[in-house]
Amino acid sequence: MITTVGLLLAFTGFVALFASDPFGSLISQVVAAYPELDAGTAYALGSGMEMSAVSNITGLVFVLGHLVGTVILGIALFRAHAVPSWIAIALAVSQPIHLLSVMTGNRPLDLVGWGATALRAHDHYGASVTGLTAPVRSSPCLRWNASTAAWVRRSSPSFCSIVET
Repeated sequence: MITTVGLLLAFTGFVALFASDPFGSLISQVVAAYPELDAGTAYALGSGMEMSAVSNITGLVFVLGHLVGTVILGIALFRAHAVPSWIAIALAVSQPIHLLSVMTGNRPLDLVGWGATALRAHDHYGASVTGLTAPVRSSPCLRWNASTAAWVRRSSPSFCSIVET
């Protein structure tokens, strides 16, 4: 259940980012289509659109969705032992680090935040995306065994045989 909540929040948050993007594009198109438009009017138009209810709602959904959703997904991965603990923790703290970076203007810190998010993607997709030798770990039939530092088969062979066929 926690995974579903985290996934829905994160997905909705990231989709809201794209839903709010047309405002910036629209102002550029209006200014390009009407070169006689003075800078003050263009600024007032853009400012009005950015302060609209739609812009505020999509912005709020984006911030809360991707921030809270990613933290919850990191917690879910940690609790399920689906990935090594350090990767789950890195994912859980990645977006709060990104938020801190945005609030302080510290862009190198933003690299740390998004880099931690990318670690989870690399762990999941491994060699198929990056060309590195990390194995792909997308099977629900595997779990991380911290004492041996290895992936082991889960104890439900009937479920795993259905999933892996």
